[in-house]
Amino acid sequence: MKSLVKIELKKCLKRKEFIFILLLMIIAITSDFVLTCMRFYGCKTSQLLSAYEATIITNIIQTPFYPVFATLLPFTVSIIGSDIYISEKINGIEDVVNTRISKKCNIISKAIAISIISFFIVLIPLLINQVLSLVAFPIQGHNSFGLSEYKKLIYIDKGIMLSQVQAYYPYLNNIIFIIIRSIFAVSFTLMAYGISFIPNINKYLVILSSFIINSLLTFVLTIISCIVRSINQSLSEAIATDILGVNGYGNIYVLFGILILYLFIGIFFINREIKTNTEV
Repeated sequence: MKSLVKIELKKCLKRKEFIFILLLMIIAITSDFVLTCMRFYGCKTSQLLSAYEATIITNIIQTPFYPVFATLLPFTVSIIGSDIYISEKINGIEDVVNTRISKKCNIISKAIAISIISFFIVLIPLLINQVLSLVAFPIQGHNSFGLSEYKKLIYIDKGIMLSQVQAYYPYLNNIIFIIIRSIFAVSFTLMAYGISFIPNINKYLVILSSFIINSLLTFVLTIISCIVRSINQSLSEAIATDILGVNGYGNIYVLFGILILYLFIGIFFINREIKTNTEV
C-alpha cells in the first residue's frame, strides 16, 4: 500500500491542477503580505498590527486574496485531485490499473494521496505566511482592532471560539486554526472524491461539489441561527459558527462536528464504492 500511495502522490504532484493551485496559494500569501505591508508602511509603531494579526487568515485588512484560504477553499483544494479517479475512468486508464492491483487498493491509495497533498498545500503556505508576518511586524503589536494589547486581556469575550487561547497564546492560537483549516481542506477533498463515485456524475460537478455542499450548509445554518436568535443568543451564535474563520463567534464543538460530518460524507461514498466492487 505504501508504494501505491507514493505512486499516487507522484501522479498528483505532476498534475497541472496541482501546479496551478500551488502557484495560486503562493501568489495569494505573497500578495496579501505585500498589500498589508503597503497599508502600514510609514505608520508609527503604535499603529502597527502584531505579527499574529497580519496573516492572510487573521488580517483585519482583508485583501482580495483572502477568499483563497476561506470561502473558496473547498473549491481550490478539490481541483487538485478529487476528480483523479473519474479522469482515469474517462481516459480508459482505470481498467489497465485494475488488472495489476485490486480496485480497493487503487481507491484507498488515491484517497490517502490526495488527503496528504490537500493537507500540506494549505498548511505550508499558511505557516510561511506566518513567518513572513513575523519578519515584517512586531511580535507584540500595539494596534489590535483599535484596542491596545493589555485591554484585550482585561476583556475576554467568551462568545468567541478559543478566546482565552487567542488572548494569552496568540501564536499557538494561529497554529491551531492553521491546522484546523488544513484538516478541513482534507475533508473537502475527500468529500468531492467520494462524490466522484456517483454513477455518471459530471467531472466538473465533482470539483464543485464540496463548495456547493459547504455553501448550502452555511446558508441553512445561518437561517436557523436567525430564527433562534430571539430565543437564545448563545445557541444562535453556536449554530452560525464560521468553520473557515478564526476566533469568530461560535462554538468549537460545532466546528469539529461539521468537520466530522464532511469527513463522514467522503468516507461513506468511498466505502460504498469499495463494498460495491467487492461484492461484484
